Amino acid sequence: MRILRKLKRGYEPLLILGIIVLLYSIGCSAFEFFLPIFVNDLVDNFGFVGFLLALPSLIDLSLDIPIGDLSDKLGRKIVMLFGLGIAVILGVLLHHMTTVALIAIFLLIWGFAYQAFNIPVTAYVMDISPKGRFSEYFGAYMTFMFLGLATGPAIAGFLLVSNKDLIPYFYSLMSGVSFLVTLLALKRIVRSQELFKGIRELIKRDRIFMKELLDFRELGVTGLLVLYLTFILAFSELVIWTLEPLYFQSLLINPVYGGLILSSFVLPLVIFEIPAGILADRYGERRILALGFLISGISLTFFGFSDNLYNLLIFAFLTTTGLALALPSIEGILMEISIRYKKGEIAGVWNFAEDLGFFTGPLSGGLIAQYYGLGNAFVVVGLILILSTFPVLLVLKGR
Repeated sequence: MRILRKLKRGYEPLLILGIIVLLYSIGCSAFEFFLPIFVNDLVDNFGFVGFLLALPSLIDLSLDIPIGDLSDKLGRKIVMLFGLGIAVILGVLLHHMTTVALIAIFLLIWGFAYQAFNIPVTAYVMDISPKGRFSEYFGAYMTFMFLGLATGPAIAGFLLVSNKDLIPYFYSLMSGVSFLVTLLALKRIVRSQELFKGIRELIKRDRIFMKELLDFRELGVTGLLVLYLTFILAFSELVIWTLEPLYFQSLLINPVYGGLILSSFVLPLVIFEIPAGILADRYGERRILALGFLISGISLTFFGFSDNLYNLLIFAFLTTTGLALALPSIEGILMEISIRYKKGEIAGVWNFAEDLGFFTGPLSGGLIAQYYGLGNAFVVVGLILILSTFPVLLVLKGR
C-alpha cells in the first residue's frame, strides 16, 4: 500500500490527464472515422472530400500559436474546458449539416475546438514532466491517447452496422464526460493573468505569431528537423484517417473490419510507445527515428498494394509500429532543446507544423486518390516516409 500511495502521489497528474485524453480520444476517433464517409456521401468526390477534411487544419494553422501562448497566460485547464464544451455541441449538430457550406463551417469550428483542447494538454505534459524523463512521460501520455484512438474506430465500425446516426452523439457524450473530469479533477498549474488582460497582451505585446516563431528559431537546425518530421508524420496520419474509411468501402469490406483496420493503424502506439520512449532516452534518438521511418514507409507502401483483409491488417499494424518508434524520439528531442523557453509557445509552434501536415495530407491524398486511385495515395506517402530517413541520419549525427 505504501508503494501504491507513493506511485499515486508521483504520477497522479499524469494519470488524471491520461483518463481525460483517453475518454476524449475514444469519442473523437469514432467521429473521425465517420466524417470521411459522411462527407463523401454528401459530395461523392475524393478530391473534394480531401479539401473539406483539410479545413479544420486550415483554421488551426492560424490559431495554434495564439492558443499555445494563451494557455501560458490563462492556464491549461480553462482553455481545455472551452474546447471540450464546443465539442459537445458540435456532435449534436452534425446531422443538421446538410449542405457543403454548412459542413465547411462545421469543420472549421471543429478544428478550433480540437486544438483548444490539444495544445493545452501538450503544454500540461511539458509542465509535469521531470527533467531527464521527457520521452517517458510523453510516451505514457501518448499511450492513453492512442488507446483511445485504437478503440474509437472499432466502436464506430459496429455503430455503422447497427445505427450510424449514433456516432456523432457518441462523440458528444465522450466529450461531455471529459469536460466533467477536467473540471472536477484536473489541477490548475498556470494562471498568471486574467482573461482580458491575457488576450490584450497576446495581441499587443507578443504580436500573436512573431514572438513565438522567433523563439523557436533559437532551437536551431535540430528544431527545424523536429518541425519537418512532425509535418511528415501528421501528413501521413491524415492521409490514412481520411482515405482508409473510403478504401475499405471501395474493397467492399464489412464496416466492422474497416474499423478494425483503422484500429490496427493505432494499436502499436498503445503497445510500443512507452518502451520506445525508454529506448530513445537510453540508446539515442537517431537510430530509433531512422528505423521507425523505414519500417513505417515500407509497410505503408505494401498496404497500398493490398486488397486482402489479412494483409491490410498486418501492414496497417507494421506501419504504425514504425511510427511508435519514431514519435517518442521526436518529442524527447523537442523537450531537450526547449527547456529554457516558454513551453506553451513552443507547443504552439510544434502544433503549427503538425497542422500544416494535417492540412496538406487530406488535400494531397484526396487529389491523388481521385486521379490515380486510393491505393496509390498510400504508396506515395510510404515512399515519402522512406526518404525521410536521410535528413534524420544527416542532422542527428551526435545523438
